[in-house]
Amino acid sequence: MISKILLASAVFIGATVATAGVEVKKPIKHNVKETVAFEARMESGKKIWAPAETKVEAGKQLEITAHNSLPEPHGFTIVGYIEPQTIGAGETKTFTITPKKSEDLKVSCQLHPAHVPATLKVK
Repeated sequence: MISKILLASAVFIGATVATAGVEVKKPIKHNVKETVAFEARMESGKKIWAPAETKVEAGKQLEITAHNSLPEPHGFTIVGYIEPQTIGAGETKTFTITPKKSEDLKVSCQLHPAHVPATLKVK
């Protein structure tokens, strides 16, 4: 019985000695996040959300910043992800979504139908 205890102690001590001086790091969990910025502006005489197309990965948390550079309020929505919002002149709003599947999402202005939408391409 004593020999089993001594053997177990030796194994434990050996394992402890084997790792002595070696820093064991635990894996760090990162919040995988992508960021995208859209801007309401005039281009070639048309109100647009720019850039016209942005590619992102499905399953990653996405932080979207929408800035209105125009002199009047504009709408911002992504159907199924962001309810229609109004963004004042010079104002910026930030939203967080996590698209789960590959799809093309339309970034549009619900206040001005002629406003040229952008596309968020989820792959």
